[in-house]
Amino acid sequence: MMSFHGSKKKAARHDAILVFVDETKCQLRANLHRTWGRVGQTPVVRSETSPASVKLIGALTSHGELDLYRAKGSINQAEMVRYLSHLCQRFQDKKMLIVWDNASWHNVSNEVATFLKSEEGQQIIEVAYLPSYAPELNPEELVWKTLKCEYLTNHQCGVVAHLIDVIEDSFEWLATRLNPQACIEHIKNLYPLPLS
Repeated sequence: MMSFHGSKKKAARHDAILVFVDETKCQLRANLHRTWGRVGQTPVVRSETSPASVKLIGALTSHGELDLYRAKGSINQAEMVRYLSHLCQRFQDKKMLIVWDNASWHNVSNEVATFLKSEEGQQIIEVAYLPSYAPELNPEELVWKTLKCEYLTNHQCGVVAHLIDVIEDSFEWLATRLNPQACIEHIKNLYPLPLS
């Protein structure tokens, strides 16, 4: 594993930005948390058990820029290639060092490897992996936590189309509510110190 400071140095050497990427899914079932209610009137939130969900991919740069993207279907290598292409367009003319976990769709073989070798993919100088079972090292996890534990808390959508609308509304809310730079600062101290 490359340390946070080591990754930043490598990115700086190539005049690149460090981009943390992660995925999540939001389900139709209510994300229940504590809430208040009048004395003697316990609030009731009906929760469906539908497996339907909306998949999201997000990125957070070392400069504190936030990017949120709704996947068109399942998250797989083809969807990751679409997202990497989206990032290349979003951060045009900027080199990127991508940091993500060991999910199978991040495996740099097949479609992702082909994209990285393409002319468009040359904008990504390297892909680095977080250690297994260490989601706390990815600041994008704090974005998902804010989305699910604040915006979507106790919210029930009946159909996927409604959930998509709610999530797309949340993107604007997250942009104003969240301090992306604070997410980066929070995880900096969790990374091992660079070797001197």
